[in-house]
Amino acid sequence: METLHPPLHTHHYRARCTWSGSTAGGYEHYDRNHEVVIEGQHLECSADPAFRGDAMQLNPEQLVLAAAASCQLLSFLAVAARARVTVLAYGDDAEAEMRDEEGPMQLNAIILRPRITVAPGTNVERVLHLIEVAHRECFIANSLRTEQRIEPSVRVAGELPGHDRRTAMTGAGAGARAAGAVAGAGAAAGAPEGERNAASISAFTIRPCGPEPARPARSSPACWAMRRARGETNCRGPLPSGVGWSGRGVGVGCRNPA
Repeated sequence: METLHPPLHTHHYRARCTWSGSTAGGYEHYDRNHEVVIEGQHLECSADPAFRGDAMQLNPEQLVLAAAASCQLLSFLAVAARARVTVLAYGDDAEAEMRDEEGPMQLNAIILRPRITVAPGTNVERVLHLIEVAHRECFIANSLRTEQRIEPSVRVAGELPGHDRRTAMTGAGAGARAAGAVAGAGAAAGAPEGERNAASISAFTIRPCGPEPARPARSSPACWAMRRARGETNCRGPLPSGVGWSGRGVGVGCRNPA
């Protein structure tokens, strides 16, 4: 007998974007300010000042960064709560990079720097694993093709500086190696001086598997094998057991363990 599966629910999100003015004066003279309304909340937005926007208003690049940071926060709190890990505080000084390039431009990197405080007695390695799981399950991260790097620091409440283990975990690529060097030195960007010594620090890089802007969080093993054979050792997809920074086959991107 054929098993019937209930239809999956589709979530819908809506935003209204409005602008008025005139472009008759050419590129240099039209107003970039516009309004975005989401569920009755009004956001005054503009372009990046580099593109003749208003520095006092939010720009789309900032909103993408904020969405990535917010989604990672919510995803981590969800997996931590399900794992019965007590999180006491979470902060993130996130950053995005966009280079001036020939052809269509894009955000080239998103760097998240979550600083997490957990209850006394919490296993730091388990928290780092949950950060990875949270990123793999983050809706926004799975919707972007921009390279994403996470440089987390974890503090156990009540422990003295220098008493926690410190580790650097990096993915492939120059950006990840640089992040690992910083993490290994205990200087996670954005972390207060006292926290740098007390934290267990890691860094890993996530890169999309293909050029498409949206894709499932998990791809087929063929994706990993194909990219590995071509020397492209960083892609979103499942890992064979024992491969990846966690060593448990649950990494969020394909990596060359060497």
